[in-house]
Amino acid sequence: MESAGVKVDYESLPDAVHVMHQFDPPRYAEIFTRWAASLAA
Repeated sequence: MESAGVKVDYESLPDAVHVMHQFDPPRYAEIFTRWAASLAA
């Protein structure tokens, strides 16, 4: 994807379960909010 010019963001969260939004909503919201803010930049 990057070679095609698409920006790729990756954050390793080895301790997070697959449905982090269900089990850790505050952490999910913080990560999602940070990502969404980067789109406007």
